[in-house]
Parts: sequence; structure tokens; C-alpha cells
Amino acid sequence: MTTISVIGFDADDTLWQNEQFFRFTEKRFAEMLSDHADHGDVAARLLEAERKNLAFYGYGIKGFTLSMVETAVELTGGRIGGHEIGQIVEWGRTMLSSPVELLPGVEDVVAELGKEYPLLLITKGDLFDQESKLARSGLGGYFRHVEIVREKDATVYSTILGKHGIAPDNFLMVGNSVRSDGICLKKTNLIYLPLEASLPKATDKFPENTGFTHYNVNNWREAEQRAINRLIRQRDPAAHTLRDVTPAQLEAHRSALSEGQYRRARHVVSEIARVARAVETLERGDLAALGALMSESYRSARDDYGSSSPALDAMWAAATAQPGCYGARYSGGGEAGAVVALVEASAVSDFLMGAAAAYQHASGREGAFFPVEAVTAAGVWNSQ
Repeated sequence: MTTISVIGFDADDTLWQNEQFFRFTEKRFAEMLSDHADHGDVAARLLEAERKNLAFYGYGIKGFTLSMVETAVELTGGRIGGHEIGQIVEWGRTMLSSPVELLPGVEDVVAELGKEYPLLLITKGDLFDQESKLARSGLGGYFRHVEIVREKDATVYSTILGKHGIAPDNFLMVGNSVRSDGICLKKTNLIYLPLEASLPKATDKFPENTGFTHYNVNNWREAEQRAINRLIRQRDPAAHTLRDVTPAQLEAHRSALSEGQYRRARHVVSEIARVARAVETLERGDLAALGALMSESYRSARDDYGSSSPALDAMWAAATAQPGCYGARYSGGGEAGAVVALVEASAVSDFLMGAAAAYQHASGREGAFFPVEAVTAAGVWNSQ
């Protein structure tokens, strides 16, 4: 059996969010050029320019920004104005200065692995930008060596492994791209973490007979969830998933989990219990108790699961501060999510105005607040 002695990590979209900033800026760029081409055509021309410019600018935000300028000039026949060029440059600056948002569970995973294995960071892109992101991420201290390269291919990996005296069979790579994080390694071990936000790549397929040992998961939370289930099942074979674990049983298994694993498991287990309690409160018509459970759910997701954001925190605080609001929790609603508040019917109008004003004051952003009513559950429609 192969013994792993060193673990390597990719950075962008493996340790922290990256692709989402490019896709968001691309959308704004396409809107700017909507009079000249549709979104699909703009995206295709921009991608073509990026590929053509890789040899000159390399990977990263600076090359992306220059490619947007070039694409804008071409699509407008040279009629793009100075104001628009300035806007594109400003988008690039915004991307370069955006906060580093770690993917869920990353720091816990890296910290735990770093206790047993030397960790090596191998990332491609602009040297200054990658160094800056690593410093701002707070993860730099976990890595024994950092390699920032222009491209990832078999020669680059061979050079890096040779430089550090690492045998390929004893090396495990963790990344979100088969092509750049695995294929070039020929025969090695790869944990493949395809980011949901990443664009599908035709090359991200495992060819036959490569000798890979790979583990395909959608994100860090899924990988961590599997690890938690496995650790608890080793102690309690009847507990196949966290749905089979009570809060008391989780406390009994706490010593088998890291602090981060325990906190996220606690959110899942307590949320399942809250659903059952919420049913009871609805059956007896206790809206105050239901609102308290909703706010408890939000705090658990924020503090234990780590799945909130500054914008959601501001929106929840704005909502729950309003008279007539029993409580609120957040719900998946797109890139940033949404907050669902339980409000006394007679206070809805004042709530909408007060919550909107409080949110804008706290965040500097204009939120969208609107009333909804609970209806009966979906059912089978019979036309007869």
C-alpha cells in the first residue's frame, strides 16, 4: 500500500474562492457591451483573448483585465470610450483587493493535516497576486514550502518534487482541476475537489489507465461530512449519517472529532431537532416560540457551520430589530442567500420600511424586502 509522506494543495478554488470573482466581473463586462454582442458572444471572445494572451500575461487578474480591454476594443470597432476603459481597469483593481474568502472547513482541514504531514502549496498565477492572497488568507503558516508557477505541467511538477526530494508515489495532491492538479502527475494520488461554481472543462475527465487513486467530492463540506460520518460510525455502527445521531450521542462522540468537525456536526444535529420542535410550535400556534427557533437556527448556521456572510448578518440584524418580528433565519437564495423573517401580520408594512432602512444604514447597500404568505404544502393536482 502506498504511503503518503507529503501533501500538496492547489490554492485558487481549492483553499479560497476565486472563480466567482471572474464570473461576476465577466457578467458586468457583458452588460457593458450588450449593445454590441450578447452575453455568450462576449464571454466567448473574452475567453479567446485570454487564451491568446496567456503567453504574454500569464494567468490571473491582470491578464484577465487586459484581455477585457482588448475584447472591448475589438467588439466596438475601436469606439470604446475612455470612461468604459477606466471602468474595466477599476473592476480589475476591485478583484485584486477583494477579501480572501476561505472555502468552508479549509482551515480546519489544513491545520489537522499539517500536524501529521509536511504541506506544500503549488499554485499558478501572478506572483504578486498569489503571494498577497496567501498572506491575507492566514494559511501561510501551515505550509512548509510554497511554489508559485506560471503553468502546471509534468515538467513543473517533476522539478518541484525533485527539488524537495519527494517521490511521486508518496505525494498526494489536492485540487479542483484534474488537468492541472492531477493529469500531469501521471501516476500519483489525487483528491479531486471540483468547485460547483467552476465552469465545466472538457479536459476535467479521468482517462483510463492513468494509475490515479482519486476521491471525487463536490466541496469541502461534503468531504468533511463523510469524514464525520465515518468517525462516528466507527464508534456507533448504527449511526450511518448525522440524522441517526441525537444531541446527547454527539456529545458522547465529541472526542473523536476535531473542534471544527464537532461544531459543524452540532449544527446539523441541532437543526434536525429544531425542525421537530418547530412542527410542535406550529401545531399549538405558538409564533413566538417558532420565531425563537428560527433565530436559533440562524445563529447556529452562522457560528457553528460558518455559512453566513457579513451581508446576511446585517440583514438578519436589521430584520430582528424591527417591532413585530418574532425571529428570522437565512435560506439559500442565490449567490448571497436570503433572510426569511416571521412577522406579525399587522406590522408587515412598518417592518418592510424599517428593515430596509436599517440594512442600508448598516451595510451601505440597498436590500430587497418583500412580503410573502405561508400557504399549504404542494400536493397532487387532480383535474377531474
